[in-house]
Amino acid sequence: MLHVPHRPALPFACRWFPQGQVVFLAPTRPLVSQQVEACFKIVGIPMAHTAQVQGTVKAADREAYWADRRVFYATPQTFFNDMKEGRCNPRRVVAVVIDEGGWLPPRGRAGRMLAGDLHARAASTRG
Repeated sequence: MLHVPHRPALPFACRWFPQGQVVFLAPTRPLVSQQVEACFKIVGIPMAHTAQVQGTVKAADREAYWADRRVFYATPQTFFNDMKEGRCNPRRVVAVVIDEGGWLPPRGRAGRMLAGDLHARAASTRG
């Protein structure tokens, strides 16, 4: 049996950034579901603090989740579409965890591209 030491209820980023949001990205819905299960069982992130924001979830529901949840599991397409449509405020996103990074562009450029896109979207939301 696997022993998992006690871990905080929310990832470190949520403790350091009380209003921040953490996004776990996976390229397919089945992998997103695996992330949810792993984070719940292994890390202990309470389901009440989380949301799956995939294209199968109504846009109005996703917008409500982005307003009051802290930890998100999403496909990249839905995450970027929600930012583009104003449902997700990229200024609140303090950490992005990328699973199965093969969908990203070639190594080296991927992180810069993702960070650049998040930065540009955050800058465009400044009042």
